[in-house]
Amino acid sequence: MNWESLLSRHRWCAPGEWRARDDSSVRKQFHRDYDRIIFSDAFRRLGSKTQVHPLSNNDQVRTRLSHSLEVSCVGRTFGMVAGEWLASQGELPAGLHPDDLGTVVQAAALAHDIGNPPFGHAGEDAIRFFFRSPRGRARTQPLAQVLRDELESFEGNAQGLRVLTQMDPHRDAGGMRLSAASLGTFVKYPWTRDAAASGKYGVNQSEWAIFSEAAEHLGMVRQSANRFARHPLVYLVEAADDACYSVIDVEDAVEMGVIEFDQARSLLLPLIERAEHAALDGLAPHQFLYRARGILIDRLESQMVAALARHYDAMLAGQPVPDLLADSPVGELKAFARANIYQSEVKQLTQSNAREALFNVLDLLTGALHERYLAGRQRHGYSASARWVLTHLKRSLPAAELPLYSQYQQALDYVSGMTDPYLLSFAKGLQERR
Repeated sequence: MNWESLLSRHRWCAPGEWRARDDSSVRKQFHRDYDRIIFSDAFRRLGSKTQVHPLSNNDQVRTRLSHSLEVSCVGRTFGMVAGEWLASQGELPAGLHPDDLGTVVQAAALAHDIGNPPFGHAGEDAIRFFFRSPRGRARTQPLAQVLRDELESFEGNAQGLRVLTQMDPHRDAGGMRLSAASLGTFVKYPWTRDAAASGKYGVNQSEWAIFSEAAEHLGMVRQSANRFARHPLVYLVEAADDACYSVIDVEDAVEMGVIEFDQARSLLLPLIERAEHAALDGLAPHQFLYRARGILIDRLESQMVAALARHYDAMLAGQPVPDLLADSPVGELKAFARANIYQSEVKQLTQSNAREALFNVLDLLTGALHERYLAGRQRHGYSASARWVLTHLKRSLPAAELPLYSQYQQALDYVSGMTDPYLLSFAKGLQERR
């Protein structure tokens, strides 16, 4: 792979047709990508979606939106520092600047959670659970096995690509029409479910055509019919995400009272160079956490660049490499969070309610769509109850003539786009009038 292709400014215009526009003197094409994401409806709704602590009344605690903004800031720095390293090695082609890498990573990092359903990973699990349940499997029985497997393995990563390429403002016609470079940098797992070595995948069957066209423009290495090697900048987005949430989840847990400040201090101090300890002496808890966060993320930046240098040739060759922060304090921070933060009683109770709400909503919506589908094939009407349920999809109601897979996807577009409080309200309203 080479950087001239990997930073392609080509945008989707029609199937098989991509066009590149030159940068203006003020606003580069990659800035346009960032702006299109930040002004989108899907991004704005992240303000009421769970990061770690669901339905918190504490305004100090991160939501998916504030987390995404923070990751985009760190991603911009990681991209620029990586660009400066490339320039120092003579690897950055003429006409490209470290800022170009920074802006692409910033845009992709801004969008990295845009496909997350309400209640985050708990929401993903709930959607998978529904489609694996007897009711869910009865609804998907008419579909090909590869499509059933995809629905049963619902991925917020793949839904994110769908948001960017199939939804507003150009529905089913390129979505936000981002540059190929930003799309390639966004897709953490550039393969479909049937090509996944494990459960993780980043592209639905419905988006494979548009993504594979983008990947060809980027010169990404094709590994099989439905699988590409990662774009090298994906590793920087992943590192920025890890750098942010591994440190900040500890900070938010103190704010929420899930852990004590002394626990956080005992965890963080050994991860900070002793020469920096004096800058932390005598600080109030909030000030300590603020300062420690900055020191740790600066350290992670240095470790990211060192890992990039070690693995650079393999990354460009499309070979798998370890996470760029694999040998950093991130692992210890994640282990602490798994043991002490993510299993809190309040969090588990709220997520249990969310799972039930998602199951009930998907049961009603897919049931009504399935009934309408069967009625169309058997040329008879369908129930008033099903018609009433489908009215709740409003402008997201799929056309009856669409394939059943596409109808279920559009219902999932609507449900996964919901905010946490709207999901609970929507589920309650459906149940009360059922």
